[in-house]
Amino acid sequence: MGINLMEKTPISRLRGKTGWTRRADGEHGWFVGYVEGAAGTWFFAIHLEIGLPSITGRREQLSREALRVKGIVEP
Repeated sequence: MGINLMEKTPISRLRGKTGWTRRADGEHGWFVGYVEGAAGTWFFAIHLEIGLPSITGRREQLSREALRVKGIVEP
């Protein structure tokens, strides 16, 4: 298993990997990866405690929003 190409634009590439585990203290999800672009390479990671299965998709969504706000990926 490698890190997946999630998005490719003319000026950047977003690679990432999601994960999810159950532990005694609850369920945990994450999304880690990096963006390669004209401004260099940016690494990111997000960890969420999963209270409801319906929020598992938020890992990637929140990461992309943060990368857009920081100007690392295009709007």
